[in-house]
Amino acid sequence: MARLTVTAIAAALLAAVLASTAVSAFEGMYWSNSLKAPFNEINEATGTKKISGWSHGGSVQIKQNFVRLTPDKPSRTGWLFNTAAGPEEDFTVLIRFRISGAAEGLSGDGMAFWYTATQNFNHGLLMGSTDSFVGIGVLFDTFANDELHRDVVVVASNGRDVVELSNAKKYPGCELKFRRWEGRDDFSVDQESVAKISILGTRIIVEIDPLGNGEFQVCADKDMVKLLPAKDSRDANWKSRAHIAISATTGALHDNHDILEVLTTSAAKFDSLMELQDEAEETPAVMVKMEDGNVTVEDVGHSVNSLSYEVKDIDERLNKLHHEIEHQIEKVAHRLEELIESLSKQEKKLENRVGDLEKRLSSSLFQEMETRLSNLEQQIYKTLDNRQQFVTKHIGASFSAAQTEASKWKTPFMIFAVLVFAVLGYLVFTVFRINKKVAKEQRFFD
Repeated sequence: MARLTVTAIAAALLAAVLASTAVSAFEGMYWSNSLKAPFNEINEATGTKKISGWSHGGSVQIKQNFVRLTPDKPSRTGWLFNTAAGPEEDFTVLIRFRISGAAEGLSGDGMAFWYTATQNFNHGLLMGSTDSFVGIGVLFDTFANDELHRDVVVVASNGRDVVELSNAKKYPGCELKFRRWEGRDDFSVDQESVAKISILGTRIIVEIDPLGNGEFQVCADKDMVKLLPAKDSRDANWKSRAHIAISATTGALHDNHDILEVLTTSAAKFDSLMELQDEAEETPAVMVKMEDGNVTVEDVGHSVNSLSYEVKDIDERLNKLHHEIEHQIEKVAHRLEELIESLSKQEKKLENRVGDLEKRLSSSLFQEMETRLSNLEQQIYKTLDNRQQFVTKHIGASFSAAQTEASKWKTPFMIFAVLVFAVLGYLVFTVFRINKKVAKEQRFFD
């Protein structure tokens, strides 16, 4: 009977505790405008991770413990856009983020928080978003390009004026180093920075805890009414269609831009809600309330409560370990991608060099062959010319010699020819006479 009572009490108390941590218990917490790890939701259509109430694009990678807006690579842009309408009344947003990279001193470009009147994320050159908008933005700029740079800059626009950061110091802001070098021995995934942004009418207050140790510093406290739409303008009621968004971008210099958590609350209830949030995170999920006078329940309650705290501690350690492993896996994957890219570039260079070498060799061989053929042709022509001259010379000499010899034998030859013709003529005449005489005698005998 006692065991059933303890079980029933434990089950009832567990249900009560779970109910106490439900959304309805956090009055003033805007869960539809918040995001909190773990991020395990899957888009059934694509098989990729998603976050309810948020759209994303660009280079965004949704991990279990964080959302990576950009990897530590050049020319990347990523964004998160809250599809739920943003709060119209005064509100405060707590953003836990981490900007880190492999380079020790070179970093860029940065990330930004937006509260603007738009129905979709608008891409642009201002930390990945458009520089023409209606609303407010908080820029976390890690690219210190000149003396006018500021680490945190608060901007606002009425939709007609374009935000220009050529002189960032004309806007409210401050200098706070929140970027981390992952090459430090003490780097850990526990290291984070926290931004607390309160929008109170047209006034904005930005507080930054760069080291994540709970020590916030007021970075900006400014009424932006002069930069926002006037009360008599067509965009005077811009908050009624405003949405929250976060974007990040990299250029030639680059970093990892990670969002760990976004909590949006009523500005008036922020402190109490954060205390309730911390208490919910620190309290084990299962607790047993003990009744006075019931020793058995009290004993079991102490044991269960002790075990719950131990389980909670183990769970926190496992979550931290998982976060660390996930971050390290991303780091290793990034290094492998860099190595593959480097090898691909080297391979491309080798291919180009081999191609150039082949072209050079082909060109060199062709030129050498052409030169050799030309030289051979010249030698052949020269040899033929020499032979021709030699033959012509000897033929000429032989002809001259023949002419000379012919001139020497010309007269005797003529005399000899005359004598020959004379003898031949005599012989012919003699034969003719004999034939005639024979013919006469033949007729006589006939």
